[in-house]
Amino acid sequence: MKIGVQALQTLPGVLLHRLKQAGELADRSETVLYLVGGAARDALSGIATTDADLMVEGDGIAFAKRLTVLLNATCRSHLRFGTATLTFADGSKIDVAMARSEQYLAPAALPVVQPGLVKADLFRRDFTVNAIAICLNAKRYGLVVDPHGGIKDLQTGVIRILHDRSFIDDPTRLFRAVRFEQRLGFRLERHTAQLFREAIAQGMIDRLSGHRVLEQLRTVFAEKYPCQVIERLGALGVLRAVYPALDAGELVSRIFERLSTKRQEMALDSETFFVLGLLGLAVPLSAKTVQKLTERLHPDRRTVEALKNLPDMKTLTEGVVADRITTRAGFFEHARRLSPDTGLFFALTSDHPVVRTCCETYYFTDRHVRLSIDGNTLSELGIPEGPVYGRILDSVLAAKIDGVVLSADDERHRALTVWKTLETRIIAPDI
Repeated sequence: MKIGVQALQTLPGVLLHRLKQAGELADRSETVLYLVGGAARDALSGIATTDADLMVEGDGIAFAKRLTVLLNATCRSHLRFGTATLTFADGSKIDVAMARSEQYLAPAALPVVQPGLVKADLFRRDFTVNAIAICLNAKRYGLVVDPHGGIKDLQTGVIRILHDRSFIDDPTRLFRAVRFEQRLGFRLERHTAQLFREAIAQGMIDRLSGHRVLEQLRTVFAEKYPCQVIERLGALGVLRAVYPALDAGELVSRIFERLSTKRQEMALDSETFFVLGLLGLAVPLSAKTVQKLTERLHPDRRTVEALKNLPDMKTLTEGVVADRITTRAGFFEHARRLSPDTGLFFALTSDHPVVRTCCETYYFTDRHVRLSIDGNTLSELGIPEGPVYGRILDSVLAAKIDGVVLSADDERHRALTVWKTLETRIIAPDI
């Protein structure tokens, strides 16, 4: 028990106090309770964590509800899998699950879940380093359950699957293997690496829906250093298995390095970074290939729009480099029709300083510019109502973006000037 007790003592004080309260509740409820998964792994490795995964031999949701009251948290339950998530005022979380066994009826299918005991639960997990449990009950406090040699693999720094069908049962483990390998600074165990390559060659990634692939990419982008994971996924052929044209060459690596830096500097939200990450993978591709990739992944509307507009934004930035677009208003006129995410993407990743400046100015400033005048103002100025209103307002907006128009009075004067010019063209007789 000594190693388990020592591991628990490395946890932050607030979390350790909550776990001890959970253990006491388990004793009163005559329930066996374990700290499992990544939380147990990190505790045994001395890695700081604020969240925890608990496993109950019994009704996990019922236990979670009692624990919610005890710890003054909020609870969200997931009946299908017998799990619940407790969220605390400080933003930290504790996941509670019933011990369960899983059976995969077909490769890459979602598993059939049944209640089970601790060893059955650990056997269903992805890698040995994640298949460790530490008991929280008083009589066995700190007892480590490690039936697959996870502690030894933690000490030697290897990622090892539990059985030979692991990648076939759940091909998302191909992504997770690389994430843990890179996050922990480990390496794939030799036999695991062989089975990894075989699963890729057998087309197991093709069995994953676009949604499941996207969820794995989301977790990749959420890593502290996603560039390393992307490069490794490219080297192992996972990206090409998702779509043949995907790769992690020098351009993609450089883009992810910059995106990671900017994420920290700008505190980018996870959804925005996810879209930017997909654009980073897609930027070397042709418009037709991007369309095919989008069809493979079936992302949400925001991401579809960003991917669809990516080639157009690339063309626009090429126009900036070639001096075909030389004003802020000229850039705005084209960019306003495109996904704002594409503008942010090039603002953060472009090698060309003028392109970065144009995209930054558009994304952070110009796309937010608004006029003080509108159609009612034009009517008050005596301008006849019609489609010409749109042309006048666009012209005034362009002048405002370029700094020619500075005040509300300037906007009105500019509107009249534009109208007079247009009126002359409209009524000028044909010669």
